[in-house]
Amino acid sequence: MTLLGRYVRHAQPLALAAASGGGGAGAMIFPFAIAAVAGRFGIAVGLALSGAMTAVMLVLVIALTGAVRRMDDQWSGCSRERKEEHGSET
Repeated sequence: MTLLGRYVRHAQPLALAAASGGGGAGAMIFPFAIAAVAGRFGIAVGLALSGAMTAVMLVLVIALTGAVRRMDDQWSGCSRERKEEHGSET
């Protein structure tokens, strides 16, 4: 959330809403999914799945952080008039 607030300036409310919603949904679904897998296939498979999903999420966070930084760099390169045209504060 802190990174979103810092790096996403022109679409900050939408980015924070998406992150909050995704985090809440994941917090509700993830434990039940892992418990179901562990109950059916064993605790080792459940823990392996948990580790694999965590690794995938880490890769996605790193990729999205890079994309957001590139977008912010492009936005910062705009002229002052263009920023005002799009309603961004300087």
